Amino acid sequence: MVKFLDVGSGPGTNAVIFKDRGELQVTRMDGNPDNQPDVVHDILQPFPDDHRGAYDLVLASHVLEHVDYRQVAKVLRNIVEAAKIGGEVWIF
Repeated sequence: MVKFLDVGSGPGTNAVIFKDRGELQVTRMDGNPDNQPDVVHDILQPFPDDHRGAYDLVLASHVLEHVDYRQVAKVLRNIVEAAKIGGEVWIF
């Protein structure tokens, strides 16, 4: 089972697509509780310990354009830290 984190998942569009594939365990993370993510978290803050180094694949789709340019490096570091050693990070 591949552990997949969808950072800034919004309403969950990406998660629905990937959940249908079956071989992924999808976790949705978003700062807005109205989106009903699995984890409510502000990506400007370090991720909780149990999410660091925990995922085979981390996706951040259409996230960085919502981040102040002075905070982008911090957010990227937080996102990358969620991936396991040898894991993948997809940002687009």
